[in-house]
Amino acid sequence: MARWQLVAALVAALCVCLGEGLQCYKCDAFCTNLIRKNVTCAAGEVCGKSQTYKGNSPSITAESCLNKTLCGTTSNKTQDLGLGNLNYNVKYTCCDGDLCNSGNMFTFTLLSGISALVVMFLNI
Repeated sequence: MARWQLVAALVAALCVCLGEGLQCYKCDAFCTNLIRKNVTCAAGEVCGKSQTYKGNSPSITAESCLNKTLCGTTSNKTQDLGLGNLNYNVKYTCCDGDLCNSGNMFTFTLLSGISALVVMFLNI
């Protein structure tokens, strides 16, 4: 099989996989392997984490599918507790690979993945 046919087959297989939807971990707080679930993200969503901060210390981390527009942002939130308001920040981090939103996250884009495959197979 010629190199270009192999590359074309890999790209086609990648496109088929992308049509199935991104798989991400989901847990609401204090995430461990025992309470994580796998979920399928909707169109326009990626895997991500939201970390709640009061001051400079993170207190609660949640994992789920996030809207792409939240990636890399921090939101200031206020919650009424009845006796007064609680002010805190939520920082959103994202990644775009299946089940990539646990532990330390790094961003691996689709373009960098395809580029690495093309370079690898052209150098055979």
